[in-house]
Amino acid sequence: MLAAVKSDLRKLIGSNVRLGTLCDAVKGNVGQEQSALSKELHKLKKQQEQLEKNVQGLITLFSNQALTLDAFTVQNHRILAEQEALAKRKVELDSILEAQKDTEEQFRVFQKQTRYLLNLILMMR
Repeated sequence: MLAAVKSDLRKLIGSNVRLGTLCDAVKGNVGQEQSALSKELHKLKKQQEQLEKNVQGLITLFSNQALTLDAFTVQNHRILAEQEALAKRKVELDSILEAQKDTEEQFRVFQKQTRYLLNLILMMR
């Protein structure tokens, strides 16, 4: 694998592709995806808060006898199903974001090793 990396680095050097530009492009793509996921997570939290308010309103209506037990039960089950779906999606998003943090760290290590190999190759010329 080291030989393959060295060969790829030689090709990069030969084609005048800047390693920094390449790394910045990769980082940019990862950053955009993280931003979109973070926004979705924020939106999801707002939806969860709204559902909590809906539950409180439903309880108030039921306690004021503005809703029958059947109507309360139906609405409550609907809200609980929505809350469960949102909770599952939140777990998925948290997992993806955590995996991306790990990937970013691996990328930093890769970038450091690549620079080291690049310097070695340049010294061998």
